Amino acid sequence: MGGIYKCKDKYEIDLDGYVLNYCEIEGNPNATMTALVIGNIWANGLNFPLHNDFERFLIDTKIKVLNPNVTFIVQRYYQKYLYDTPIEQILEHPEFKHWNKILGTIQNHTSAIIMNKEQISFPIDVTQDYIRRRNNNLTIETRLKTPHNSATLEKWLTSLNCSKCGFFDYREAFCDRYYCNIVDNITGLPLYRDKEHISPIGLRYLKPLIDSAINETLKIHAKI
Repeated sequence: MGGIYKCKDKYEIDLDGYVLNYCEIEGNPNATMTALVIGNIWANGLNFPLHNDFERFLIDTKIKVLNPNVTFIVQRYYQKYLYDTPIEQILEHPEFKHWNKILGTIQNHTSAIIMNKEQISFPIDVTQDYIRRRNNNLTIETRLKTPHNSATLEKWLTSLNCSKCGFFDYREAFCDRYYCNIVDNITGLPLYRDKEHISPIGLRYLKPLIDSAINETLKIHAKI
């Protein structure tokens, strides 16, 4: 999520050439739930799930041991499979089948899985352009045209066999049908660090959507 949180303890594990960097953070001392965030794991052109011992290590020694109330899987790398996949072939896609398998395993050790929908990407580096315009006394661009939406991605996510999955949507936080806000109207600062990574200020726009996804998903399973 951009590394804005101060780690209490940092760890690094090397497993067959794959390196896992992770840390523990202290949350609200009055909190009653725990969360595990799996964010943008990527190695040698692969993504989570990794189809190897590293994947099994992560599930067996972290997810199964911690049994977090909420597990976040926040990344955009899985999207690379989607745009060239015909909608009618999604269910037969090898990566789709593997995602179903992994999510089925994770569901046994958590009360909710929260995933992001499409992580929108802009044609320019938002903060770099902001600084250039400000330093040259140019008009600050506050909105950009909304990137094309992927019907394939939406179908991919809604087809997953994951009863404990909830989703939050970057587009809902920043965009309408035509434009996306890229500058905070209160502070006047960029909501994105570059073309696609959200700034700490931008994260505030996502928080209500993430909270809503958590509450909705936990409420559904509290009835079971």
